[in-house]
Amino acid sequence: KGVALEPGNPLGHYAGALLLAALRRAGPAVAAMQKAVTLSPRRLVYLFDLVTMLLSQGEKQRAEAAFTEYEKIRNDVIAQLRSGVEAQRVDAARELGSVMSDEVVLGALSGLLADGSAGLRQAAAQALGDSGAADPKVRQALTDALGREKEQRVQETIRAALNALPLPKP
Repeated sequence: KGVALEPGNPLGHYAGALLLAALRRAGPAVAAMQKAVTLSPRRLVYLFDLVTMLLSQGEKQRAEAAFTEYEKIRNDVIAQLRSGVEAQRVDAARELGSVMSDEVVLGALSGLLADGSAGLRQAAAQALGDSGAADPKVRQALTDALGREKEQRVQETIRAALNALPLPKP
């Protein structure tokens, strides 16, 4: 119903794609995800999830093409992390945080934890926590950052991020 009310809203198509995938309706799920990508072609999570869906359907060529586009946009967003405008850098960190399983993204976000900008360190910590990454390197990067962080608000965000990550397996 939401897509019918707002057919131009990519989030509705994305949510529909996830629901269809959960219902094991792979064809319609891929079509809905493709529509989300068409409506919002620079949204990393849409592209990443489209690649995953295509691979699960055995559509290797389409998945490779989508992954190539994903890598291009991901690298553009990572490049934004180095631009001089803090608001754009924070937005880039948040966008990267939407992709949980990409080691390149997790590495870029972890590197921001030592940035000179408290706002960017906070955005990176938030994105890493939101990622839910089980990678022990992410937990270690956050722990190290907490040990050197002077700003209380950033410390609180790092603690929250650490609490949001899955516990390490024994």
